Amino acid sequence: MLMKFADSANRDEAKTRLETLGTQIPEIKTLHVGLDVVGSEVSYDLALTTTHDSVEDLKSYQANPDHVEFGGWLRPLLTSRVVVDYDKSSSTLAMRLTTSAVPGYALADPPDPPGR
Repeated sequence: MLMKFADSANRDEAKTRLETLGTQIPEIKTLHVGLDVVGSEVSYDLALTTTHDSVEDLKSYQANPDHVEFGGWLRPLLTSRVVVDYDKSSSTLAMRLTTSAVPGYALADPPDPPGR
């Protein structure tokens, strides 16, 4: 997950809270949080990766009351987020993209590959 904050000062608190979630929710196998070091116009502020033993564990993590509470705190602070949930064993990929309040960006269908 990539997160862009309305005020990048909130990223440190988000990092701390996410790392705490990693110790509270048993369905999280691994959790890594990284903060952007470049700060360019197109940079996101925070990157989160988690691993889980199964898709069921991922869904259980997403429904966990501690995760839901964190999301309630986090969502109002974000201008956008990008999420990719995938299963490494089957190469299945699901992507959700939220770009609320990002000036100059719009979602569009990708063009067809050449020859289609």
